[in-house]
Amino acid sequence: MTAERPHAQITRWADHLARHLPHLSRPHRRTLALWSYAATLTEHVGSSTCAAFLAEATGAPEDPLRQRLRDLYRPAPAKRGRGRTDLDVTASFAPLLAWALWLLRPREIVLALDPTVCRDRLAVLTVALVTHGCAVPVAWAVVAAEAPGAWMPHWKPLLAALAPAIPRRTRVVVVADRGLQSTALFADIVARGWHPVIRLTRLGRWRERGGAWVRLGDVVRPGAHYVGRGHLFATRPFACTLVAVWRVGADAPWLLMTDLSVSACARPFYGLRSWIEQGFRCAKGGGLRCERLRITAPERAERVWLVLAVSLLWAHAVGASGAASEEAGAVLVEGRRVLGVHRRGWLRVLASAVRGGPLRLPRRAARDRTRSPTLEALARPSS
Repeated sequence: MTAERPHAQITRWADHLARHLPHLSRPHRRTLALWSYAATLTEHVGSSTCAAFLAEATGAPEDPLRQRLRDLYRPAPAKRGRGRTDLDVTASFAPLLAWALWLLRPREIVLALDPTVCRDRLAVLTVALVTHGCAVPVAWAVVAAEAPGAWMPHWKPLLAALAPAIPRRTRVVVVADRGLQSTALFADIVARGWHPVIRLTRLGRWRERGGAWVRLGDVVRPGAHYVGRGHLFATRPFACTLVAVWRVGADAPWLLMTDLSVSACARPFYGLRSWIEQGFRCAKGGGLRCERLRITAPERAERVWLVLAVSLLWAHAVGASGAASEEAGAVLVEGRRVLGVHRRGWLRVLASAVRGGPLRLPRRAARDRTRSPTLEALARPSS
């Protein structure tokens, strides 16, 4: 096995990013490679920690490295030198999703919508690709957690930014918790040809076709389930499919609205929403420790989140390499999940670095040096 020094590993990682994020400028791409490389190996996305690690690994001075990393999120006027530009994170959403689909090859695309809060300062509204028991953020918006204003208007632009990366004739299911219950969001997802699965509160009424209005809490009894087509909300009737499940021992039923047919509701799509919680754990204390960031400006945090997303995708894809199915992305012992796909991937990358071997890349990327499909190719009708 040929040894590969850190300089060579970082260069190989930057070349890999260049194939899949070609829209980034060379300085942005190089800095993103440096930061995501250090964040993955240290499991810490903080710029000071990553700069200190890079200085020890490469022998370069620590202070210039720290300033270089911070230039990734600084606005152009705050950077030294001429011709400096802002990093437009939104332009990376579709390429990031295309890259994730190319690496992970999910059987169907399931996107989860959920906000997470970092130290009560920032709220990150995240759209994540859920697969292999975990989640990779592919689009996000950061807002001040306690600032006045609605979060709901942010979701539509995020989904619109991802649309170019969705291959034609591919089923896309978008799952969301009851905090995002919205008929406007539901209608926007359906208008894109995707399928929403959104959890409801028990407030409101339901009327099956040809039936009378009943309270949502009375649709199903404990230990039973219900699936039917009809209308929600008596004041402004809204056509959809209602799924209600009340498990034995639960305090209340699960109520879901979707546009899927009754027969298609047999697949437990909403259960996949919990995988985004595992993704948040990987981004926070159980992984990259993003809650320790001292950044308070939302626009700066959005750029740092790109580093976090690239690092998570790397570890996730390495951990999922060789898994027989999406559900097999975690190590099971006697039926219990004891090692998640992100942890497995991080251990593989770390072990390869400790051995001094070539940089560990996802299996598909290691054997295929082509880039992920262009957005134009994804939009073409399949033959």
